[in-house]
Amino acid sequence: MVRRFRRWLVGLVLVAIAVGGAGWYWFYRQSDEAAIHRLLEQLAYSASRAEKEKTSTGLWKVHSVGELFLPETELEFRTEMFSGKYSPEEIKSNLQRFRQVMRESTVRYRDLELTLTPPDQATVVFTGQLIGRTRDGRRVDEVRNLVCSLRKSEGKWKVARISVRDILEK
Repeated sequence: MVRRFRRWLVGLVLVAIAVGGAGWYWFYRQSDEAAIHRLLEQLAYSASRAEKEKTSTGLWKVHSVGELFLPETELEFRTEMFSGKYSPEEIKSNLQRFRQVMRESTVRYRDLELTLTPPDQATVVFTGQLIGRTRDGRRVDEVRNLVCSLRKSEGKWKVARISVRDILEK
């Protein structure tokens, strides 16, 4: 009788673990939209710099940004200096140079429009803002409408292209 009760209890515990695991997976699984939002948050965080930021924190931010880009990513910012096709290593180098010019910077995004094209492509249109101060004391406050093309590679969303969105002005 005791053995039967133990087997029944062990079976009940295993079923509870299986149901709990499946429920946890279903509830916390990451949707494509959430993964893309997290990618954009990581980009903004990596480009931002606190005034008293430690060197090790800056190096970690620059290093981690490389995994967010495809092996060849096109950037088009309407200036020769920042436009072209880049590898993740080149993007990291350019980000490090940018961070050295800035005493502090905050990068934000808003007004996000996300279009998923199954199975592995997405386009995000958003407003990006850079607020900061250069090492020589100049204030920076730039706002641009951007288009970001993403592709899923090895199960993760990565940036394929970022460009300034053309807006008609009067």
